[in-house]
Amino acid sequence: MSATKTQKKTDDASAQSSSVSFTVRVTEQQHKALEALAGLEKMTLAELMRQLIQDGITRGLDPQRVAEKLRQQQEEFANLQQALIPGN
Repeated sequence: MSATKTQKKTDDASAQSSSVSFTVRVTEQQHKALEALAGLEKMTLAELMRQLIQDGITRGLDPQRVAEKLRQQQEEFANLQQALIPGN
């Protein structure tokens, strides 16, 4: 077994041992698309959803993206401060 497959199995086992369940509602069309994609990838629907969630977390927590969002938020707060606090 390759190192990649061994790591994936370890990651999967680790995720399952400390996993949390939650419900997400999707349209029937989205569900069919997700099932088709899971089949194409030869994954279960649960495996696909975990992968899509992990991809989204990785993308969402990209340091450059986070830094830009924080910069925007800081600018918004500075603008509010100027507008709402006398003398600024």
